[in-house]
Amino acid sequence: ARFSQPTKIRDRQKGPCPSQGEGTPETGRRLMPVASRKVEPVRLLRTKPWFRGEYLSVRSAPNGLRKNRWAVLVSKSAVRLASDRHRIKRAVLGRARGIPNMGQDFLVAVLKGKASKKELDSEFSRIRIKIDK
Repeated sequence: ARFSQPTKIRDRQKGPCPSQGEGTPETGRRLMPVASRKVEPVRLLRTKPWFRGEYLSVRSAPNGLRKNRWAVLVSKSAVRLASDRHRIKRAVLGRARGIPNMGQDFLVAVLKGKASKKELDSEFSRIRIKIDK
């Protein structure tokens, strides 16, 4: 509905809850703008795969930081159920903790969803061997 006059703050009903802008601390603001955060995965998709196994494809690019950042992509065509996609993401990120910090952004794409924990462990052991070279 259109209003003939703009609604003013003083016209709002006073209640026990403050409006969203009032009383919120400044610490909740984002440090990085949203647009530049969306550019990061696209930059990684344009790089060549750094590692390609039977179940995982890993791309990497330097990020200028002292720590690694990880992103995991599990498509719906690879794994139908959302709960299974989330389980695989958690499993991949859990195994990524063992990779030493090199200041890289890693994008892990899951190619087949039927990977067991044992198969994921073997893929990550091959990734560790490639890093150690």
